[in-house]
Amino acid sequence: MATVLKASPIVREHVKSLKIECEKLKSFGVIPFLKVILVGKHPPSVIYTRNKKKFMESLGAKCEILELD
Repeated sequence: MATVLKASPIVREHVKSLKIECEKLKSFGVIPFLKVILVGKHPPSVIYTRNKKKFMESLGAKCEILELD
């Protein structure tokens, strides 16, 4: 018989842990920051980087996307 594994609880716990770490860093004056270099306008890459930015901001971190031709 197959066992169904669910990732959602693990992901939620990991995200919760990341938020706590971001808050700890901020309390020491360190702002977590992700800088992405996006080369070209490949639509899936644009969507991917936009989602990474949203995720980082949901954690309380900053994100900047540098777009190059």
